[in-house]
Amino acid sequence: MTVECPSCGRIVQIASYPGWCPACNRRIAQLVGPLSSRPRVTESGKSPASAESTYSSALPPSLEVPDDLAGMERPLPYREPPPRNPVNIMLWVKLGSAVAALVLAFVIVFVVVGRTRSYFASRNAATPAPPAAAAPAPQPAPANSIFDENYVAQSEAPVPAPPPGQAAAEPSPAPEMPAVPAENVLPPVVPVRLDEPPDALTDKAIHDAIDRGVSYLLSQIQDGALRKPDEGAADQAEGRFALIVLALLHAGQATEDPRLNMNGELMPALMERLKALPMNEGRALVYSRAIRAMALAVHNRRTDRKALRDDLDWLLKASMSGAYYYYSLATKEERASRPFDNSNSQYGLLGVWAAAGAELPVPASYWQEVEQHWTQTQHESGGWGYGDRSTPRMTMTAGGVTSMFVAGDMLSATRAAEGVDQAPFKPVLQGGLDWLSTGNNSLDLSGHPGYALYGLERAALASGFKRFGKHDWFRALGADVVKSQAENGSWSGTDGTSAETAFRILFLARGRHPIMMNKLRFDGAWANRPRDLAKLAEFVYDTIERPVNWQVVNLNEGWQEWMDAPIVYLASHDPVPLSDEHVQQLRAFTENGGLLFTHADADSSTFNQFGEEIAGRLFPQYEMRDLPPEHDVYSIVYRLSGEKVPPLRGLSNGTRLLMIHSPTDLAATWQNRLPKVRPIPFQLGANIFVYGSGKAALRHRLDTPLVTEVDGAQKPLETFTIARVKHSGQWDPEPAAWARMAKWFRRETNIALNVVTVDAAALNRRATPFAHLTTSALWKPSEAELSAIGTFVRDGGLLLLDPAGGSQELALSLQREVAQAAFPDQTPREVNEKDQFIGGTGAGMTNVARPLMRVYAVEQLSNNLPPMQIIHVGRGWIVISKLDLVTGLLGSNTWGILGYDPAYAQPLMKNLILYACNGRSYQPPEPPPPATTSAPDASAPGPDDAAPAPKVVEPPPPP
Repeated sequence: MTVECPSCGRIVQIASYPGWCPACNRRIAQLVGPLSSRPRVTESGKSPASAESTYSSALPPSLEVPDDLAGMERPLPYREPPPRNPVNIMLWVKLGSAVAALVLAFVIVFVVVGRTRSYFASRNAATPAPPAAAAPAPQPAPANSIFDENYVAQSEAPVPAPPPGQAAAEPSPAPEMPAVPAENVLPPVVPVRLDEPPDALTDKAIHDAIDRGVSYLLSQIQDGALRKPDEGAADQAEGRFALIVLALLHAGQATEDPRLNMNGELMPALMERLKALPMNEGRALVYSRAIRAMALAVHNRRTDRKALRDDLDWLLKASMSGAYYYYSLATKEERASRPFDNSNSQYGLLGVWAAAGAELPVPASYWQEVEQHWTQTQHESGGWGYGDRSTPRMTMTAGGVTSMFVAGDMLSATRAAEGVDQAPFKPVLQGGLDWLSTGNNSLDLSGHPGYALYGLERAALASGFKRFGKHDWFRALGADVVKSQAENGSWSGTDGTSAETAFRILFLARGRHPIMMNKLRFDGAWANRPRDLAKLAEFVYDTIERPVNWQVVNLNEGWQEWMDAPIVYLASHDPVPLSDEHVQQLRAFTENGGLLFTHADADSSTFNQFGEEIAGRLFPQYEMRDLPPEHDVYSIVYRLSGEKVPPLRGLSNGTRLLMIHSPTDLAATWQNRLPKVRPIPFQLGANIFVYGSGKAALRHRLDTPLVTEVDGAQKPLETFTIARVKHSGQWDPEPAAWARMAKWFRRETNIALNVVTVDAAALNRRATPFAHLTTSALWKPSEAELSAIGTFVRDGGLLLLDPAGGSQELALSLQREVAQAAFPDQTPREVNEKDQFIGGTGAGMTNVARPLMRVYAVEQLSNNLPPMQIIHVGRGWIVISKLDLVTGLLGSNTWGILGYDPAYAQPLMKNLILYACNGRSYQPPEPPPPATTSAPDASAPGPDDAAPAPKVVEPPPPP
């Protein structure tokens, strides 16, 4: 038997139990636990690790404590136990008697006191009235909220009159207090969340459609191959399998589906199967080779490069002066008898382009031939057909536009960026874009709908155009795609169910990617560097390892069109003719959380002067300044320093940058695709993008901070009037925050918010039970403001103190100068889950017990996150936030804010509003009666007896 000796601590073998230790020759008569105050020593002299360490193995190495140091007490070496003493019975009898005497005395005192109180109560009570015929009213249910009707009735309602025949008891004298007008108490409203219209296209709908489509495709794969090829496509099985794998790869990037993880088992197995496919027979060899090359290049794994290189060599040899047929034609006679078609031509190009993106060498002559082919085969209308200058189709025109963009991009390494004031596109390319923008050409999916969708998506992403003519291509076509999906997740069409499903997944997945920047298009030189953002987006993709898109939007469109990107980019060499309406649109975009990035092409001094002027027109209250070298925009991803770093100027509202201006030409380097030769402009551009997105999870194309108005036909359940507190400091750093919050609150509760601006000295709880006070700079209230704040809170109002930007100095100042100055005898406490607006136990509330911080706040404060505090005075509260909330109401993630994440700030603010307002209806006091010619009644209330009406400052109209 293996045991541990209690005397020497060694692990020894004994023949029987009890026994004798062979090491110390002592008797082993009891078993000992495994933990020791000294290292356990075996017969070999080593100390094994304890199996019952008090420290978790999940701790990081820096926090782990070796088991041999995490000691605990063990029994001393074995000793014979002392003889047991007999039980002292008399001692236990005495203790029991004493306890019984104490209990008896307590019972006697309780009974005597109770009878005495009952005797005097019955002697002084009035004669009870005879019982009424009606049944007694039921007792109200316990209040779930301090603002439930039952709670208010118990705590604040006047004492009911006695029944008939019963004399009212004389109340005990009380100190004189000013009369408080009775409140109009209403039952609390039960909030109801409003769903999006059933026909609205949302990012969630797109995600779910991709997910269902992926599930269908995976169900069609067995043992690494298709269960059943599409009908009539036996000679295209390899290409269709490659298309499915390509769709799954892009779906994995767009949705982060764990089933499509390249570190799992499924996708690597499919990639191996794809590489093993024979690509020497069949009719659609160009399609098959090109699509396989596109799939192999998505992740560009080292193990796939040999197969990718083989496909590239095959495609280069099959090229017929930049064009393609279904398969490779070896002789001149074959090429003369089998003319090209533009469908194979665009796919052959895409395969070569994918290999070039994986840094495999492609001769420049190939791109020149491609450009020449599409130039020569264009129809006079600007579009392209299936053959040489044939009737244009949307599918072939989309292929021509994409091919011209690709060839131009690949040749840009040998073509330096030209000067300014040039046409952004060559006439051939401009003709194709114009054709797609004419009428409904871009929406024509006749013939091969899935194939057409994928082709249009490639042309749109290559050009960056958000709209072709009047059509937002992704929204317009995406809605139809989502609606037409079958219950099993598939789509049907001309090219077979599997292929049609794969094409639509590609359309949705690639179009869903986040938008890095929106480039403003205007009348003038808006695209001196037409491919600047395209190349910067590729660099950002490599930086964050996440695909991002870019867009071209129109200056004449509303600012809401620009909200699908965190940054709007305005570049030129000449002043841009901006009307007052344009300035208003730009201001609205920045006030709603966006960042304006202006750029001087060719280091233009005139545009630099324009940048200063537009900053003054947009925000005359702020000043444009040089960004210091230590600013986060120079280090958020890439740490840039030294004389070679281009300077930047910025304009801030005290919490975040609203505008960045580059006085030097960064875009020329982006345009020329020189990230390795001149990396700093690319790195600085990536930093600007990450600053605008705040290192948070990137938003997809349709997942924007924009909140739309509720349909006017939908009536709100109730309307709450709340106050934004105006004071002598910088009280309004984010003017659009509450406008957006009101719309978000309405959608979450179907309760309308009437947000008014009230002077701090005129706060009145009866008019606005909830008040939000924020500032972006240190501020000290006046005595009148402090007095009004004190009255507001004592009367039952809820005041939220919010340091805009989250400066800890500012948060401490608000606590001292406002909360503690108004109530010097009160000590704030930390909020906890028992507070209803934290635990979310009230109707319509959300549990926010686990704060969600911005990435910037986590990086700056680590685990020292300051807790929110509360002071309860009279019938009201002051809630003191130590981190920014107001910027979170914008729904944006701009870097540099010490605050709560928007996903936390909005529900928390909703809880506070419901906590302060739900269950009470606040009405202003009745005006005094009009003066009469008779003598005034001394008992009538005068003007001084009524509560003062709040001084309401109406907010400016929304842009």
